[in-house]
Amino acid sequence: MHGLSEVVLAGLAGALLATCANLLVLAPSVHDRNPLRVFAAAGILVGIGAVLRALAFFSALHGLDLLGDCCFRTHYVLWAMAAALGPLMAQALASGVEAGVLNVGVLLVTLLMAVFAFTPAFLPFTALPTVVGENGWVGHEVTGGDVALDEIAIRWAFPALVGFAALVSLGSAAGHLAATRPPGPRVPRSLGGVLALAYGASGLLVPLMAAADAGLLWAGLAQSIGVLATGAWFLCLLVVHRKTVRESDRSLRRLRADLERVSANALRDPLTGLFNRGFFIEGLHQAMEHLKRDGEPFAVAMLDLDDFKAVNDTFGHKVGDVVLQGVAKVLMRGLRPYDTAARYGGEEFVVILRGIERDVALGIVERLRASIHDLSFPAGSAGPVRVTATFGLVMVHEAGRALDEVLETVDRAMYEGKKSGKNQVRIAE
Repeated sequence: MHGLSEVVLAGLAGALLATCANLLVLAPSVHDRNPLRVFAAAGILVGIGAVLRALAFFSALHGLDLLGDCCFRTHYVLWAMAAALGPLMAQALASGVEAGVLNVGVLLVTLLMAVFAFTPAFLPFTALPTVVGENGWVGHEVTGGDVALDEIAIRWAFPALVGFAALVSLGSAAGHLAATRPPGPRVPRSLGGVLALAYGASGLLVPLMAAADAGLLWAGLAQSIGVLATGAWFLCLLVVHRKTVRESDRSLRRLRADLERVSANALRDPLTGLFNRGFFIEGLHQAMEHLKRDGEPFAVAMLDLDDFKAVNDTFGHKVGDVVLQGVAKVLMRGLRPYDTAARYGGEEFVVILRGIERDVALGIVERLRASIHDLSFPAGSAGPVRVTATFGLVMVHEAGRALDEVLETVDRAMYEGKKSGKNQVRIAE
């Protein structure tokens, strides 16, 4: 089909540009971000160059010689600039002074050659008549043109630019491969291999394409080689893009998990694993909001371990910590999934029982008291340690009740239970 190769070339260039643009905005992954940015920038130059190459041949077919010549010259300059970014990428990977000096030199030479690309010293696109083969390939015919083959050879800027870009590309490919080798590879082997493939393809294919453009090879090869070179860059950048996306997703998942873990730790008591006092207060506010909105009553229980100071004084704080952990396990096992247990401070614990009536709440708290009474903790030769707990319980049915009053009431009920013998449940009427 007429112009099919230009359509394919432009399509590959568009896909390449989209991949590079997306790679530039990706979050940092396990790879260093700077080499990825340089690689994406080189891919953008190759993509724009491929678009200009396709536009040059479309322009020639429609008699727009000046536009075609400008696009032809510019696309070679852009591909040479992409090659010149190879040492810059090596510098980003190696962070060496020598690499930096070499990179500056390569960029300066490339910019100098870019100036000559728009002078008669460069091969003009319009100097060679455009022909369309039977298979649809668009190319140049040297014989019969306005410029003879020996005159084209005098135009030194074109082969100089192409040859320099090829040498830089092949050198960059070797450098990227070397960066993956021991001792101490500075870049993952997979990334170094992809970079080497992209620059190696440029170093080998672009000189062949230039030879075909100059009429030294069959004209139909020029566009097919251009498609291959652009396709190689697209595939390499696509591999890097997908790998970077996967690594970024893994990094985000790890970050989210770390944040959730930190958040959970900030809400829990480190010794017992129960929620802390701040979470309990927030739970009280939520329970009150449910009461206001849905008329759902709740109960608050507060317990204090009886004579716990004597446990610490007699058996030591290590045994005291084990006792606190054992009581916390009783609370976690004895409550419903939607209830809340928290360590209020020291040997005091608090419980929120949601959507519950007086008798049911009293039954749950009484079972908790009995389970704590049945606990036994080893303490060496001194014998097992046993503890009891005194509970205070208050029912909350009024939506306008102040939470400070609720806490004062349940605290007062608990200490009334301690005064009247301990190891009991005292409900505030």
